[in-house]
Formats: sequence, structure tokens, C-alpha cells
Amino acid sequence: MPLSALLFLAAFIGLFLGLLFGRTAATAKSEKLRRALEREIEERRNTHHAQANKEKEIAEERDQTRRLLLTVPDVIKRLSAQLTPDEIPSVLLRLAETLLGAGQVGFFRHEEETGSLLLVEVFALPKDLKDRWRIPVGEGLVGWSAAQRALISNGEAQTMPPLQRQAVGKIKNPPGVLLHVAIPIVGAEGLYGVLAAGKIASWTPDSRRYAAMISDLGGIAFDHAHLIKRVQTTATRDGLTEIYNKRYFDQRFLEERIRCENHSVPLSLLMFDVDNFKHYNDTNGHPEGDKLLKGLASLVRSRIRKSDFVARIGGEEFAVVMSGTRKDEAFDRADELRRAISDAGLPHGAAQPLGLLSISGGVAAFPEDGQTCQELLQAADKALYEAKRAGRNRIVKHEGFSFKNWKGGDAPA
Repeated sequence: MPLSALLFLAAFIGLFLGLLFGRTAATAKSEKLRRALEREIEERRNTHHAQANKEKEIAEERDQTRRLLLTVPDVIKRLSAQLTPDEIPSVLLRLAETLLGAGQVGFFRHEEETGSLLLVEVFALPKDLKDRWRIPVGEGLVGWSAAQRALISNGEAQTMPPLQRQAVGKIKNPPGVLLHVAIPIVGAEGLYGVLAAGKIASWTPDSRRYAAMISDLGGIAFDHAHLIKRVQTTATRDGLTEIYNKRYFDQRFLEERIRCENHSVPLSLLMFDVDNFKHYNDTNGHPEGDKLLKGLASLVRSRIRKSDFVARIGGEEFAVVMSGTRKDEAFDRADELRRAISDAGLPHGAAQPLGLLSISGGVAAFPEDGQTCQELLQAADKALYEAKRAGRNRIVKHEGFSFKNWKGGDAPA
């Protein structure tokens, strides 16, 4: 083959190989660029997702803060009001629902005499569990929280030593109940109960702080309620007999008289005292006299109806207000009470002048014996005086003046 042909063929082959290897290099470079672009797209997508999640968390935190600002002041205001111990659990349930995002909440009241916790208030829990589900202190998530006076979640329970973890897991939740955290409510007087919350979407360090805040607020609220109750008891109860005192009697008697007048229903008043009480004190000593009054008050309180109320209005003088009761019926009830006291065998009765411990009483009724509380008290007191004058150990109904029942002396003006 001529040299020129060989040179031409070599040039052609070189050109072909150049084109071939150049295209391969370009393809490799293109593939490298494509992969770099895909990585950048993936990184940007991840960054976008992370940013979206962060924005979602910020929005949730903002919503949570808004709920706190709207709810907590109102709840704290309610907890600071004059709530009774029975009214506090419902407020705590609402607080747990709002702050923890709980889908289920229950309040277990501590009953020291049984060593257990009784479910007494529920939110989104089976209603048939209320007043029936009882958990022993020390068992289960709720019982462990009560025994240790410590807040605990299911997650924290899993990190406990085996024996403690076994105790926490001993009580299984009833069907449909998912409790995730137990919050003890403890105050100056000890354990009041445990607030149990469940179906919580997210349990975070902030959630735990909110739960601790609920625990503190609950304890303060119960302390406040019990303090108010003690103050009210001191203001309305007689220190010796623990029945209502004269101050409460005056207020309640007026309220009952107005109510009966507005509803056109009868009202009766019994006033009675202990026969020969001075002789009792002189013979047995004042401490024994105090014991007698306490025992007598307890006996009377156990014998009257729930709609009636008894008060100590003087040294050995008592009053019973009977709403919705006519005078004849009130007289029968008063005489039953008199017989019950005489038959009770109260201490030192045999040494009394009548040979037993007895009372004398007078009954007056609204409206026939008086239109005001003062008039009714005067009428009942007159009937009591008649009982004493007739020999004691008896009940007398007040009778308006008439010549038929006039026993001599000056007629009333």
C-alpha cells in the first residue's frame, strides 16, 4: 500500500478514536454533573422539609402559648376562688387537657382509710369507671405516683430498675383507656389525689414542666379550699358541740323563713333546754356538763331530718328549725326527740331531780305564731316557759291568747 494511503488511514483512525474517547469523556462528565445536580436538589428538598417542620413547630409553640395566655389566667383565677374540694378536680382536668393536649384525663381522689385512689372525675374516659375504678396506693402508674409523691410518665417508667418497673406495670388500664402520665396533687395536708392524663400527642420537656405546674397549682388550690372550709366551720359551728352556732342560726333561720313565705309553705321552730342543768353541773362538775352537751347535740343531730337543722343558741339551749312542717307535726317530732333523749341513758341522769336526764321544749310555727323570726323565737320561748312551769320533761305548743286557755294572771296587752 502506498505511503500516502497508510498516512491517510492512520489519520482517519486517529480521528475516529479521538471522537470516540472524547464522547466517552463527555458522557462521564455529564453523568457527574447530573449526580451533583441530584444531590443539590435532594439537599434543598431536605432543607425545605426541615424548614417546614421548624415552621410547624414554631406555629405549634405559638398556638400553645396562645392557649396558655387565654386559659391559664382564667383557670388560676378559678382555682383561687372559693371552690370546694369537690369542685377542684374538674378545673384540673381542663388544665391538663389544655396544657398537655391530653385526649383523656381522670382525677383519682386519695382515700387514706382504704389506702387507695378512687376515680371521681373524668374527661373522655368511660363514664362507667367513675366512682368505681379504684387503684391501690403503690401499684400501677397512678399508685406509684401516689406512693412516691412524684410525677411519672410511661417512658420514664421504662428506665426504672426491674422491681420498680414491675410495680408500675402491675395495674393494667381498662379497655379504651390510655394513660401516659400520672401527676400527684400534694399539699400541706398531704396527698389529695393523682391526676392521670393520656392520649398525649407529644411528651416533651415542656410538657413535663406544664405537668409539674399543674401539680403545684392543684396542691395550692386544695390547701386553699380546706383553709376556707376550716374558717367557715369556725365561723358557723359551736366550738363545744360542733353543731351550728347562734350566729349561723340567726342567718339561716331568716333565710328559711323568707323562703317558706315566698313559697307559701309552713315553718316550725322548736326551742328546748336541759332540765335542771345547773344542778347537773353543780353535782358532776362543768367538764361533765360539757360532755353532756356534746352527747346531747350528737344525739339530736342524728335524730332530725336532713331538711332540718339544729343549733346551740345559748348555754344549754338549743333550737331546731323544721321547714315545710306544720305545728302539729313539729310537736310530734319534738316529743319523739324528747323521749329519745330521756331513754338514751345519758351519764348521771339518775342523780337528776326527775331521776333521768330530760329536756323541756316549746314549739311555734310560721305564720300563725309570728311573722318575723323574733316573733317566732318569742313564741317558742313562751311555750318553753310553759313546759317548765308544767313540771318539765315535756313539749308545749305555743297557743295564741284566748280566754279558753287563759290560766289566770294578766291577759296580754
